[in-house]
Order: sequence, then C-alpha cells, then structure tokens
Amino acid sequence: MKIGLIDADLMWQKRANGRRYGKTKADIFPNLAIMKLSAWHKQQGDEVEWYFGLKHYDRVYVSKVFSTTPESTDMINADEVIRGGSGYAIQLIDGREVWNGNDRPLPPEVEHMMPDYSLYPMVKDTAIGFLSRGCPRGCHFCHVAAKEGRRSYKMADLSEWWSGQRNICLCDPNILACREWRDLLGQLADSKARVDINQGMDARLLTVEKVEMLNRRQSPIQDQEIEEYLGRLDAIADSVVVGRTKEDGTLSLTAIVYPQLDQFGKNEGIHIMLSKRVYI
Repeated sequence: MKIGLIDADLMWQKRANGRRYGKTKADIFPNLAIMKLSAWHKQQGDEVEWYFGLKHYDRVYVSKVFSTTPESTDMINADEVIRGGSGYAIQLIDGREVWNGNDRPLPPEVEHMMPDYSLYPMVKDTAIGFLSRGCPRGCHFCHVAAKEGRRSYKMADLSEWWSGQRNICLCDPNILACREWRDLLGQLADSKARVDINQGMDARLLTVEKVEMLNRRQSPIQDQEIEEYLGRLDAIADSVVVGRTKEDGTLSLTAIVYPQLDQFGKNEGIHIMLSKRVYI
C-alpha cells in the first residue's frame, strides 16, 4: 500500500491554539498518532511518506490535535481518507473543551508501536509519549475525563517509546494520580534523560515521597532558575513548602507550591518548583 500522512496542525495552519509552527524544536510539536501509524505501516512493508497532492495514495491519514485548526478544502488524492485526533473530537464552547466523541482510537497494535521519530528530523534526540492516561479531576475546562476516563491508569512502559534519547517529553494528564506512579516515576528516573512533564502535575497529590521520586529525574529546570524562584517567595504569603527536616534541624527543601499571579494579582493557577540541592 501507498500511505500518505497529513499533520493538519503543521500543514494547514501557521498558528494553532497559540502555538507557532516553524522550523525549530521549540516551534514544532510532533503528532504522536502520525508517528505511530507511520511506524506500523512501515513494519507491514508499506510505502509511507508525507502527503503530496500530485501523487495518488491508497490511504491518507489526517490527524490534528487542535480544534482551532481549519479543515482544508482541497480534495485529497486517495482511495481512502481517515481522519482522527482530538482536534476532530472537541469543540471550544465558552472557553471549555467539550468532547463530542468523534475520535478514532488507535488499534492496540498501533498504539504500542515505537513512534517513527524520523518524520520530524528537526526535533532532535527527544522521545514523546504517555505512560498513563486519564484523570480523576474532571475539571470543567478539560476534555480528558470525558475522553480517557475519570481515573488515571498505566498506559505503557517507557521502553515502548523511548530508546535512549537524551530528552523525554511526557504528555500524561495526571501521572501522580496513577496507582502505578512509583513504577512510572522510577522508569523516568532510571532513564537518566532530561524529563519535561509538559502537562504539569497535580499539586494536591504531592507528598514528600513523590517529590523525592520526581527529583530523581533530570529536570530541564536549571539551578539559576531555582535561585530566582526562591527570591520571589518572600513576596508570596500563601506558599506551601513540602520538605523533610534533617537530623541537624535544617529543612531539605524538595518542593514549593504557591499561587502563580499575573501582573494584576489574579491567581492563574498553581506553580510547583522542584529542587535537589536547596537547603534552608
């Protein structure tokens, strides 16, 4: 079979949901479903490439993450066109992500494929994926609970989508709520890779043990940034320190959780600072 791939967010729109798509690692976020489909079809011996309108394909996959990405009006030159992704299954209504269920989950044999990272050569030495899915919170602005279930559950082991890359981008919606959090955080720490938890963490589930596990991983946060955070704490009255008192009476500072305020003093959410080497 001749397979064509379309990353709709990258191909059909220069700006999607506030993210600029360009030519650098910071500008492009690879489409995980497209990479897994590519890997699976190549394993079957199929010819796989980015869609080119002057060619005819047996099948074309169109995937988009953002509902704000417009649908192309161009005819797709293929016998079969399959569309999928959250961008086809959510609607923004009054600032809320409303799930309409019009998504196609990847078949298990595709879901658990090692992604074809060669599709995005500009994103170097980085593995992207999920170890867990779902979230128990059910926040009104988020579609995760409707799509993946109102509980967090293990989805994969790290070895399914990481093969020694220096950087790991973890997309889990609420890994701290997963029953297997010790196993999953341990896998991240043992990788020795720099781990970016790009969906953030649930501050309400932080404990000293979890923070210590998180601090075992290589964090993208640099030491100078930690010092800047500490300097800002003096002006914040409602900060919460998660730590452990050492035998000599000092506090080993493992995390600080405090409100993130905008320039007008409005609370924009919770900020978490992690540290390995800061003591009070």
